[in-house]
Amino acid sequence: VRLTVIGDGPMRAQYEAQARRLLGTGFLFLGVQPHDVVKDFMSRAYLFAMPSISMPSGQAEAFGVVFLEAQAMGVPVVSFATGGIPEVVSHGETGFLAEEGNVGQLAFYIERLLESPELRERLGRAGRRRVERMFDLEVQNAKLERLYEEVLETARAGEKRGRNV
Repeated sequence: VRLTVIGDGPMRAQYEAQARRLLGTGFLFLGVQPHDVVKDFMSRAYLFAMPSISMPSGQAEAFGVVFLEAQAMGVPVVSFATGGIPEVVSHGETGFLAEEGNVGQLAFYIERLLESPELRERLGRAGRRRVERMFDLEVQNAKLERLYEEVLETARAGEKRGRNV
């Protein structure tokens, strides 16, 4: 198993030093990469782990498109159940969501996926199906169109009753 980190930030050097101390040579920090490189690494991944946490200000991962991208590639996800992540990742179906800050639980889920190719495959397939079913552009556009139609019908009904909507 090799840890691959794609992305960058002000704490990268600290994280690399920690990885070197804990993992020896079993890691790779790539920094920011173009989409095709990310897609290539994602296609070979056993799992995608991004344990986002809420900031002291209350800010949290709003939606997490990267979680959708992993699932679309058939890669099971492990994260904390914070912010909008539970809207994207279905615990036990497409990945695992640990209680925010519970590093032991997070590690348990990662280990479980690493030890079980069958579980990885099952969650990965379910994630792909879920993305296709719930987040497909045509499906989302159809939902948006239905919402617009409802708003227009409400506005028309209000106009007929002499109200401005």
